[in-house]
Amino acid sequence: MKKTLVACALCVLMLGCVTTSMLKLDPLTLDGQKHIKQDGLKTIVSTKNVHVTMRPATDIYTSEDRPRLVFSVKGTAGSFTFSPKNIQVSVDGAPHKVFTYDELLADIKAQLKEKKEKAEKVKEAQYMSGSGGGGMGTNSANQQYKTTLTRLEQEAAAAEKELKATALKNIRVSPGKEYSGQVTIEKIPNPEQTHEIKIIVTVNKETHEFLLNQVTVKQ
Repeated sequence: MKKTLVACALCVLMLGCVTTSMLKLDPLTLDGQKHIKQDGLKTIVSTKNVHVTMRPATDIYTSEDRPRLVFSVKGTAGSFTFSPKNIQVSVDGAPHKVFTYDELLADIKAQLKEKKEKAEKVKEAQYMSGSGGGGMGTNSANQQYKTTLTRLEQEAAAAEKELKATALKNIRVSPGKEYSGQVTIEKIPNPEQTHEIKIIVTVNKETHEFLLNQVTVKQ
């Protein structure tokens, strides 16, 4: 009985029971806009004094992932600052969270800490079950724990590297220069339903509006 309970605890800690849906962000073209293809994905172009483009970062993502969008800006006169704080998102009319670079970096570190704590609990559960209770069993449990920690740290380092390379940060855009970066928003509730996502980009005293639908991809 004791071993059965421990096995259940290990299953919950290591796997969990999650139902995922495959989702897609479908950009819509508003008046005065046009669409092009970038990396094979539909990209909306809004041209005023500042040239702004917007597209999904990926064609399809899961309900366990946060949606990511790629924005590109190019000024025609005068330099300006651009960051995720220039982007407001609403889902079905309700304000929706836009993450800054610092928040995403802190989240990677927080997730690493949480996963390490779970790995520690798995090791403790192995000791309780007797599988790690002395001798070779203890060495095996310790080695598995160390291997897991190494893997988690490598995954976190890779995530930080990718974030640094792709995320939109607080930058200064010079006249005639173009800058692109990814913006991450919070998961959209009730992912099995269709949602309207409205994005307002305010840059260099101009407002650019974008519209997307989140839809479920049939499997």
